[in-house]
Amino acid sequence: MHSRDNPEGGMTQLPTGTVTFFFSDIEGSTALLQRFGADASALLDAHDAILEAAIDARRGTTLRTEGDSFFAVFASAPDAVAAAVDAQRSLAAHPWPDDGQVRVRIGLHTGAGELGGADYRGIDVHRAARIGAAAHGGQIIISESTAALLPLSPDAPELIELGAHQFKDLLQPIEIHQVVADGLDRDFPHIRSLDATTHNLPAELTSFVPRPEVGRITALLDSRRFVTLTGPGGTGKTRLALQVAAEASDDFEAVYYVPLAPVTDPELVAATIASTLGLTRSSASAERLVIDYFKGHRTLLVLDNFEQILDAAPLVARLIAAADGLKVLVTSRAALQLSGEQEFPVPPLALPNGETSVEALSKKAAVVLFVDRAAASLPDFTLTDDNASAVAEITRRLDGLPLAIELAASRVKVLAPRVMAERLRASFDVLSTTRRDLPARQQTLRNAIAWSYDLLSPTEQRLLRGMSVFRGGAVFEAIDSVCGRVLGDEHSDVLDPLEVLVHHSLVRYDPTQPTPRYAMLETIREFAWQRLTETDDCRAIQDAHLDTHVELAEEVGPHLTGPEQAYWLDAVQRERDNFRAAFAFAEESGRFDAAARIVSSLWRYLQARGLIPEGRDFASRVLVADDLDDALRLRVISAAGSLAYWAADMDDALRHYEAAVALARTLGEPRALAEALYDFAFPHLLGDRDHDAAHGALDEAAQVFAELGDSHGAARVTWARGVGAMYVDQPHLALEATLDALPDLEAAGDMTMVAWSHHMATVALLAMDRIDEALPHIKAALDLFEPVRDIAGLTLQLQNLNQLSLRTGDQEQAVIMAGAVANQQHATGMNLSEVAANAVLGLEEAYDALGEQRAGELFDQGMNTSLAEALALAREITG
Repeated sequence: MHSRDNPEGGMTQLPTGTVTFFFSDIEGSTALLQRFGADASALLDAHDAILEAAIDARRGTTLRTEGDSFFAVFASAPDAVAAAVDAQRSLAAHPWPDDGQVRVRIGLHTGAGELGGADYRGIDVHRAARIGAAAHGGQIIISESTAALLPLSPDAPELIELGAHQFKDLLQPIEIHQVVADGLDRDFPHIRSLDATTHNLPAELTSFVPRPEVGRITALLDSRRFVTLTGPGGTGKTRLALQVAAEASDDFEAVYYVPLAPVTDPELVAATIASTLGLTRSSASAERLVIDYFKGHRTLLVLDNFEQILDAAPLVARLIAAADGLKVLVTSRAALQLSGEQEFPVPPLALPNGETSVEALSKKAAVVLFVDRAAASLPDFTLTDDNASAVAEITRRLDGLPLAIELAASRVKVLAPRVMAERLRASFDVLSTTRRDLPARQQTLRNAIAWSYDLLSPTEQRLLRGMSVFRGGAVFEAIDSVCGRVLGDEHSDVLDPLEVLVHHSLVRYDPTQPTPRYAMLETIREFAWQRLTETDDCRAIQDAHLDTHVELAEEVGPHLTGPEQAYWLDAVQRERDNFRAAFAFAEESGRFDAAARIVSSLWRYLQARGLIPEGRDFASRVLVADDLDDALRLRVISAAGSLAYWAADMDDALRHYEAAVALARTLGEPRALAEALYDFAFPHLLGDRDHDAAHGALDEAAQVFAELGDSHGAARVTWARGVGAMYVDQPHLALEATLDALPDLEAAGDMTMVAWSHHMATVALLAMDRIDEALPHIKAALDLFEPVRDIAGLTLQLQNLNQLSLRTGDQEQAVIMAGAVANQQHATGMNLSEVAANAVLGLEEAYDALGEQRAGELFDQGMNTSLAEALALAREITG
């Protein structure tokens, strides 16, 4: 048994094991509500009271009431049937208004009482709901599993066999019986199953994982006559179309499914439709026969796999024009591009997005599909703590494509999810099946994609291959720059075939980005990449991709601290995977100058967005090259030193900064020398090393900046002197220097240094216990760091709030913030919060006051807090 909250207090025990589900609703409730308006509430109240009394009297439990529907559960099938009979008798005897007769349809099904939280889940709940929806007002229908549990006694209700029926979920047919008893109507129309509609929809052998797209497409069919589901191979267009057809079947006299994948001649489409309808050829053309058949009837025609016969699209337009009652649902990798067509791009299944628990992952459609199909191959397979992360990774790597997920799930008999995930990191070749009932194009994911690829022209295939060099998509200008070298020099050479690739759903166009982007699903991209590596274009494409992203990195670099910092950091974020791919190719091909230009231009992005370990690794791999020119080597050394500094690796930072000063002197570049001296001072100041050396370097840097007339550089030196004062316990001098530098930093548009000035002012004010004055500076720093998502800056503001909380006596809040800081340190490699004046002070006292256990719990709470959640708390504190 399982417990459920009772609205009147206490707990209700929910039955488990074999249970009987009860579904009911009012037939024609919408019309009833419209007719009675506000007065309808009295009718609904009477209905609710009758249903509740009947269910309660027979020991049932009402789980949900939504509008005019009831969902209840019974431990006993006879009790459930008795409750249904009681309810219908009471409803029939109630004195309803003459024009307000409330007629209720009731369906019962007995199956597994599988609990999920405080409710039931599993396929038997869906079966019961389908049965309830199929009844007519005043009727009770039950499944064979319920009927089998009723006693064979003279006073038992009579059962009328209604035969086997196929329901909208497309599972195996269910034997249905009607319950007949004194006081109940006996004669009803055919129940509302698929069998009530003439159709040839195939009975699916596997369950349908619920998708929100079903409701959206069904709604489109309500208002449109012609809907095309588009998407690349493997997105589940066919299965989705069949489900929509089943859901919408009540609205049609007939539903016909016509599979067109085997048809390659557009002239044969009309004949294929006629053959499906069972029409015999006569002197009339196949098209004429089909039109005459559809005229005067409400029919839904499902045309599956239209992409290879797009030239037959005008036939569809003629059918719709000639038969007013006809609606057409098409699946195709490309839209038919006809007047009146409503295209619906089919998205992949919902994917995990950071969820880790079994409960959370079990709500993601991609995971649900994998588990369901895996259990079909390995009956004992379930989602567990041990395999959940691997299953989540598999579904993400497969882009949520139903075909790919089904193929992967079929391999669980020979590959554990962890091993499968590892194999998928290297190749999609693991995705194949031995199922003989699938078309050849669907027996491997590669075949499914090749089906679309083979329909392209040579130029279109060449562009698709070339675009596979991009990771995470690209803007048109980048595609034109990279692929134009192969296809030609004119924009039209790329634009025309690119349009075709989008039309055929092999490339996705996203106009919602700040700059519209084109991208491929990773499964398609890897297919195209493997084809590219087999051609002579590969090296030229990779060289062009590298050159384009080196130029972009050097264009972006100077803007990463300026007034448009947020825009440019986000621009790098969007191209992050392309920069990674370009760096990897530069290293692999020995083009270390290109790799050096990328890392030295983008180090500020790597620092701000919490990718410090990755940045340090990039820099160290470049510096092993012995053929970099000195000016470029200086740029990389400076970047390596800065990334080491932010990681609080002061020894490594100083080693690089010393080398940078020496190299800058050799080059005789004043600005480079001033920057190197400025950098050199910080490991000495924060690392509590040689303060005299630090100030000597700052003095020389100030002199050079002055000679260059660089007020911005001079202001940064002033700011650095404030940092030095903070580290010799002179917070008043630190505050003075910081505030002196601030106007020139603002004038220069250096928003990074403006934000850090507010940070240093906060540190100094907190050290002097000037709490009220510190708060505006924390808020100002948050206002600058948060829009650009500077993780380093935001982490140190959480540190400041930790210190503020300690000083105001809120020790619990202080410990939570300390945990949040530790979480970000662990995730990003930004460890400056451990250095000197930034360090967490006073936590020992907080632990003593709170106790080790309570303080540990609060620290863990902070450690499990996302940056967004921590910032929300920070905003509450700062007001």
